[in-house]
Amino acid sequence: MPGAATNTISCGSCGSANAPDMSFCLSCGKVLSARMAALRKARGVKKRECTSCKRSDELNNRYCIFCGAEIQKRQLNQSNSDALEKFTQEVSSVQDRRAMLDRVEAARAPEKADSAKRPGLLGPFLLYAGLGIATAIGVALLTPVNFGQSWLALTSPVKDGLVVYTSEPFVDVVLQAADKKHYLLGSTGKGGSLQVADIMPGRYLARFSKSGYETVSQSLEVKKGRLNLLGFDSPVQLDKAFTADAASSSSADGASSLLPNVAPSSTSSSTSSQTTSASSLSSPSHPSSVSSATGANQ
Repeated sequence: MPGAATNTISCGSCGSANAPDMSFCLSCGKVLSARMAALRKARGVKKRECTSCKRSDELNNRYCIFCGAEIQKRQLNQSNSDALEKFTQEVSSVQDRRAMLDRVEAARAPEKADSAKRPGLLGPFLLYAGLGIATAIGVALLTPVNFGQSWLALTSPVKDGLVVYTSEPFVDVVLQAADKKHYLLGSTGKGGSLQVADIMPGRYLARFSKSGYETVSQSLEVKKGRLNLLGFDSPVQLDKAFTADAASSSSADGASSLLPNVAPSSTSSSTSSQTTSASSLSSPSHPSSVSSATGANQ
């Protein structure tokens, strides 16, 4: 029927016929330009053209809805130089501070002539504070604790965790939890200190080891909410290890000192005496072996 055809709107994209009250095509979903144009015309809305993509739409206000380009740019109002100069002149014309203070003092209530003024407290407060600081520094210097370590403990920003001090630098530290499920590995720095943050509270077994030194174990308890210190008063002491080279050199020196006047009567006797003396020095806890060796030499 020709009358029904005039009541439909054809889609400009796919050519499908749509009802006159449709704003979008039922087939492809495109906007029915004729329908939207009629609505805009009836409402008196003007489409705004984008300066970038040249497409226009009534929703193009500050940004384009198609490409996102900025259509309306803000114009910042420049400051008025005349107003700024006038403000500067007004500030410069304000009376000086002394005149303003004189007026304020004149407005105070009159005081009695015989009323005693309250003495200032700033001077005695500063005096007592200075004496307290001097006393604290003097006590810190007189105590056997290292003043640098004391200052570090008092001024450290970390108020929770563990700080370890050792007598030697670059010491490997292993912290083993009591349940043997958690281990922490670290190494002290050049100053012999190690700081561990975010450590779980509980009991730990600390092992300190370094090449050429004997391993030292120390049990400690880490408490929550406080800075735990180990070796603060006296650092953890590591003794040098007794190696085989040191033992052989000390044994040779001891053997030569025990036999200063023995004449080598024969090659076999001198060899046996040196061997006996060396064996006696290797076990210094048995003096009987030393005496028997001396008697045999005589």
